[in-house]
Amino acid sequence: MSMNLERLGFSVAFKSVDDDGSISGYASTFGNVDQGGDIVAPGAFKAWIAANPNKTLPMLFGHDTNRIAGVWRWFHEDARGLHVRGKVIREAATGHEVYELAKAGAITGLSIGYRTRSSSRDAATGIRTLLALDLKEVSVTAFPMNEEATITRVKHGGGSLAGLLATVREVRTSFHASPVHALLATLREARAATKAAAYRGGVR
Repeated sequence: MSMNLERLGFSVAFKSVDDDGSISGYASTFGNVDQGGDIVAPGAFKAWIAANPNKTLPMLFGHDTNRIAGVWRWFHEDARGLHVRGKVIREAATGHEVYELAKAGAITGLSIGYRTRSSSRDAATGIRTLLALDLKEVSVTAFPMNEEATITRVKHGGGSLAGLLATVREVRTSFHASPVHALLATLREARAATKAAAYRGGVR
């Protein structure tokens, strides 16, 4: 990533991904310490949101500025954290990849790229509290730093099991050259097999 930004990762990820690519969820949650020793304080995004009422941000894949998956168009801070809404551009190569991986359950996290405006550090624990942040990008990622929140639902358009398996095979073929992608494909295939077993047993 070319921008000199700090990153903070969460498995909050997408609360939902619709068939048209609409996506929503929490990009950051308050009060929990991530693996990097940072904690986001309530109110950390309020000044940025107020100063940028019509702001859009890129939806990156793994903080790679060359892999844009879509766009974030709505940002709101509530008692839980930073709630975001946007759209995965399925017509773009990275957007299609992110959409299919999200549907298969291989992508589970969000990670923000930001600049710190104000922070404090606990001398005893070393934990840094982020008090005010300028948000620069929100990435989807397979390996979030913070395990407090998880994907609650990924919407399907009523596709068949055969269609799901076909998607797994297609994605696996596309990424066969990478060991990491092969591992993700194996996980998706196992997920599909589990669904197949449930289907045969009469579970819907």
